[in-house]
This record gives sequence, C-alpha cells and structure tokens, in this order.
Amino acid sequence: MRTGNRTGNGRAAARFSGPAAGFSVLSFAIGLAVGAVVAVIVVYLLGPGAGEASPEAQYEPPTAEAPDFEFWERLPNAWVAPDTAPYETGGGVRTEPARPMEYLLQAGAFHRAGAAERRRAELILAGMPATTSTVGVDDGVLYRVVVGPFETRAETQTAMRQLRERDIVAVLLERPAPAG
Repeated sequence: MRTGNRTGNGRAAARFSGPAAGFSVLSFAIGLAVGAVVAVIVVYLLGPGAGEASPEAQYEPPTAEAPDFEFWERLPNAWVAPDTAPYETGGGVRTEPARPMEYLLQAGAFHRAGAAERRRAELILAGMPATTSTVGVDDGVLYRVVVGPFETRAETQTAMRQLRERDIVAVLLERPAPAG
C-alpha cells in the first residue's frame, strides 16, 4: 500500500508551490488600482448630490414687493406696565406720544483705555463723530466708543455702512433726544 498524495480517483493531488502560491506585489498593485478606479466611479455616480436638482433649479427669485416692517415705528413708542403681563390679561400695553429720538452706534467696548482711544482716533480721522465713555462692570471698567448722535435713521444707516466697510461691528443705541 502506498501512502502518497493521491485522491480517491487515483490522481495525484495538486500542490501549490512556486510563484502562484506566494504573495505577488504586482497582482496586489493591480488589485489596488482596479479598486481605486471602481471607487471613483461609484462616488462620481452615487456620491453626494446624486439625484438632487441643480442649484439653479432650487433658486427662487425674490418677490417684487419688499416686506414692510413696522417695528421701527412701534417699538420706540411701546410701553409695557411692569406689574401686568399683557399676554395673560390682554392689556398692559399702551402707546405714548412719540418723542424725538436720537441714534448712536457703539463701535467697540474695550478693557483698556488706549485701545478705545485708538478706535476713537481712527473714526475721527474718517470724519465720524466719535466719543468715549466708561461703564462699570463686574470685573472692572469698560471703555465704550460711541459714534453719533444722529437725528435720523438714514444718517445712522450710512454711518453703520461706513463702520462695516472698516470691519467694525456696531450696535445700534437709541435714546430720547434732549429737550430744547
């Protein structure tokens, strides 16, 4: 009886040896390249944005009529009674006769007086009426730079646009105009 590598049908079993049995760098590189090409095709065909409408199709042009906001006129004249809640009682809100307002723009608040003075000087050189004032806060003093006052909203908006062009974020402040 022979004990060799034979199968049940009498043939010798095939043994893998040589270049076909080991790791081949060439076949590995070809597999990577084919996988990369397939991945690019799949991402291109099924990736983000597939099946979506084009940005032009999603754009809706603005309507011809601009919205009319009333809060500019209503808010300065609104008064809420401190002891009543208008949403509970249905009252408590009244309007008072309109008083002239003046508008200011806060162009910065600084912890150092020198920084506030530099900002004020920059704005004065640009032809804007700027002042500084101090405000007490929990951790010390803030030096505020204020532009104005302006009598109309149009003047205020022009000044705000000029500040934006200088990369200065401004906060709109309103106060009653001084009497007389």
